Amino acid sequence: MTKALAKILISQHAVSTILANVQRDEARVRAHCSCPMVVDLGSGKRHVFFQGLWYRNVLVRTPEGWRIRELVEEGYWTHNLPTDLVSREGPLPNLNYPIEHDNSTSPVVSC
Repeated sequence: MTKALAKILISQHAVSTILANVQRDEARVRAHCSCPMVVDLGSGKRHVFFQGLWYRNVLVRTPEGWRIRELVEEGYWTHNLPTDLVSREGPLPNLNYPIEHDNSTSPVVSC
């Protein structure tokens, strides 16, 4: 994954269609992301492709505010994906990002 991301020159993550299920001090959040990307193919060549993702997060309320406990990135569609980015498992592996901080959570950032 690190090797594939090193080739990404430009990307934009447009997040929308957010669904949040809040129960007491925990929230399960799903958000759609459309992501156009420009990849370096080498020899001065660039390639544009698009992907659709679901972000599936678990958040917890702390005295300092809401924090991310778990972040899962679930790819579900692509368009014009370069063949050298397709792995044996398929074009978009689901990624589960461990959140490693002092209290095992990461602050939620509002834009």
